[in-house]
Amino acid sequence: MRTNITCILAATILFLGCNETKSKLGYETEYEKEVDINVGDIKSTDIIRKWFDSYNKRDLETVSSLEHNDVVLHAPNGMIIKGSENHKELAQQFLSAYPNANWKVLWSISTDIAFETKSSENWVTTCVDVSYGEGEQATNIQRIIDAQIIDGKIKLVYGYERSVSETEFKQKEKIKIYDSSITSIIDVNAEIEELVDSLLVPEGPVWDESSNSLLFVDVLSNKLYKWNEENGASEYISPSGNTGYAPNLGQGVLGANGLAFDSEGYIIACQHGDRRIARIANMSSNEPNFETIVDNFEGQTLNSPNDLTIAKDGTIYFSDPAFGFLDLDTFQFVDSELRKLDFNGIYKYDPITKKTELITKDIDLPNGLALSNDEKTLYINKYGLLDSNQKIMKVNLENNELETFFEGKELSEKYEGNFDGMKVHSSGNIFTAGPGGILVISPEGKLKAKLDFGSITNCAFDTNEEYLYVTGFIGNEKVYRIKLKN
Repeated sequence: MRTNITCILAATILFLGCNETKSKLGYETEYEKEVDINVGDIKSTDIIRKWFDSYNKRDLETVSSLEHNDVVLHAPNGMIIKGSENHKELAQQFLSAYPNANWKVLWSISTDIAFETKSSENWVTTCVDVSYGEGEQATNIQRIIDAQIIDGKIKLVYGYERSVSETEFKQKEKIKIYDSSITSIIDVNAEIEELVDSLLVPEGPVWDESSNSLLFVDVLSNKLYKWNEENGASEYISPSGNTGYAPNLGQGVLGANGLAFDSEGYIIACQHGDRRIARIANMSSNEPNFETIVDNFEGQTLNSPNDLTIAKDGTIYFSDPAFGFLDLDTFQFVDSELRKLDFNGIYKYDPITKKTELITKDIDLPNGLALSNDEKTLYINKYGLLDSNQKIMKVNLENNELETFFEGKELSEKYEGNFDGMKVHSSGNIFTAGPGGILVISPEGKLKAKLDFGSITNCAFDTNEEYLYVTGFIGNEKVYRIKLKN
């Protein structure tokens, strides 16, 4: 709620600040008489932003340059720091003791106080999250800083603070907003719910509208599961992806992976072990009868279809990396005479002609994919196992031109996780597994939010996009969900 109020207030300030007459925001009491607090110069907030940014960069010279030599700082603990040099010395001591200290500005407002007994003053009020220390010594606090600005520099500072509970701090860290427009979809106060645990590698989540349930697979246990509010999770179809249909290594990642529903309500599954796209009736079975849709390209057995997305006309787009030939002990791909294709392709299957077209083989290790809402663009995740260069690619389906959509190398150097499965929201935003959890990326390729579920594999929306469901990766073998705005 505070964030919403702040955004409204900031917008009001920007609008009113365009008027020549100063706009009143409130009042302050001066000798028992109220004086006006008016809209201040927005440029003053840039001084405070730069002040805290310089702290985070450990650039204390710039910190000092933004202060008057005789600056006075009233710390929340009652300490009074006099002079910029004294402040710099104490800051150096603090940063030496807490090298991981970080300041994050939440909001900042500039005001002018129209005193009657002295000249008007420009003050900037700023809310900042402060964190420092590790383990049991970790400290998280929230400070309100009132700073007087004179001639473009900080003259006087008053600080107030409150402790932030570990639960509140962790919750705030779970949802990172980089573009406020995404808050029309993402509720920053929503909590991540854990639905299922004790799995091996959950994957392929898809919403089953007919039973109001989530279907997902466990790739290593070769089973397909069903979860709903009433009954929780239970085995639904077993085996799911390795039924003996095709020769394979006999061990490793052989279960089903990506799932979807066709227009007739059949489950369409990518089967690693059976090395095909197949369909099966949406009903529980321990002796499933899968029907092959496509199992080869130009007569050569597919590698191990991984993920798929289905267009409105029934066309199936799917990725075919060789994860069925992955040695889980070494995380290296096994050279085997069983493998007939020497590339990892992206394909298009036409249900009318029954023909399979190769869209591209220029992505060394393709993974999850999804169609844009207008079905003109195919987004494809490039897994970083081979070269540590994770990214999202896109294909123009009118001419099959391939280009980079989103660079992920910088994020992958900061956070754990891989570009794996993805879905496209009705807003056009892409929700994808990636470094740091779920990344929310605009159709223009701008990172708008990060939802920290830990290391994950895939995601799915329910019918009305009320919830986002997420499957975890090794070390985080669970199924989660988070409530969205809809």
